[in-house]
Amino acid sequence: MLLFCVIVGILMASSIRGDMPGLNHLLKDFQFEIPEIDQGDLSIKSLICKDISFGNVGLTESSANAFALDVSGVNAQCDGSLKYGIVTFGFHDLSLTLGNTKFDTTIQISKDASGTANAATSVSCKADVHFDKLKYGVFSAATIANWLTTPIGNSICTSLDGLINTNLTAVLADVASKLDPEVHPFVPGQPPVAPPNTLDWRDVQIVNMIQQILPLIDVNDLIRKATNGTGMVDKNLGGMRVGNVSTPVVDVIAYLNDVRVYGLDTVDTFLPLAPHKEDAFAHSLNTTVSSKTLGVNVTLTLQMTPGGMVKSPPYVVFDHITHFVCQMYSNTPTH
Repeated sequence: MLLFCVIVGILMASSIRGDMPGLNHLLKDFQFEIPEIDQGDLSIKSLICKDISFGNVGLTESSANAFALDVSGVNAQCDGSLKYGIVTFGFHDLSLTLGNTKFDTTIQISKDASGTANAATSVSCKADVHFDKLKYGVFSAATIANWLTTPIGNSICTSLDGLINTNLTAVLADVASKLDPEVHPFVPGQPPVAPPNTLDWRDVQIVNMIQQILPLIDVNDLIRKATNGTGMVDKNLGGMRVGNVSTPVVDVIAYLNDVRVYGLDTVDTFLPLAPHKEDAFAHSLNTTVSSKTLGVNVTLTLQMTPGGMVKSPPYVVFDHITHFVCQMYSNTPTH
């Protein structure tokens, strides 16, 4: 059987939002260096942030092929060196604590010819920086905050742009390279030419009778009756392990808990055991099934174990449902 399923969208509902205990657990031993800031009189270098935590992360589909990512309640302790023109007479130690900082960015997703996402671009970014504590020589916290709020916000957005445009694009391109061979447009193959004296299925009365009866059957109605009117089937897989990814930051093991297939009652073509119309291939019977929309809800549990860059025990990050919406075409030749 040849099965063609085009992934036309990964719909994580219209919005995803919630706290991030698993991510915060991972980040608690993680250190992140803010890119060096050099804006004329103001220079900051070696600004390393730790004790990073997120209060809330939201992902909303803002338009076709674009998502708005917003993160709030960001906290971090950062230490580095700062110089401000001739006022500070060179670089001196800077210590600051970010509190309730937030940022949002819009991510544009590009697709290749088969419709698979293969690149991401940050098209806008805004950071709202707040400081709980600031310490820099004899200068007041208000003075330092006035110096730092805009440049650190800009630096956060610069870092995000790099992560999205470079790292996320690389991940999408890698996934696309693996998916493309599976989602290319389906071109049914031709059965082999029949040798002499092979049975011509078009002359078999029972086959012709079946072809006359089948159009009278409402396949979708039968499916609805078999599924109590839902057109879907649920299967509990009990946490079956389906894969793992290993990186220097974290190792992820994915477990499949439940699968729900819906849209089974959207069949628009159902032609089982149909004789081939061309004389050269009349010895073949084709079974063709196509569906307008076939959806799959998958409940996953991801177990994350920090890698070499982070030291902390394993934990479960989230248990979430991902939606795949497909168009299905199945063609089975019988000789």
